[in-house]
Amino acid sequence: VLAKKFGAALVSLEHRYYGKSSPFNSLETENLKYLSSKQALSDLAAFRQYYQVSYSVFLL
Repeated sequence: VLAKKFGAALVSLEHRYYGKSSPFNSLETENLKYLSSKQALSDLAAFRQYYQVSYSVFLL
């Protein structure tokens, strides 16, 4: 309701390894090296940049 009122976009991200966003078929130790807070922040920064460029928007 508020997004529509203010003409805003709602974006929901799902961290890799949760839900349907697993980048690997198995959770072996070698595949878990990207499961970290540092990687999560890096993913978020990459998505933010992609979204900003793709939709020509300024994000705070």
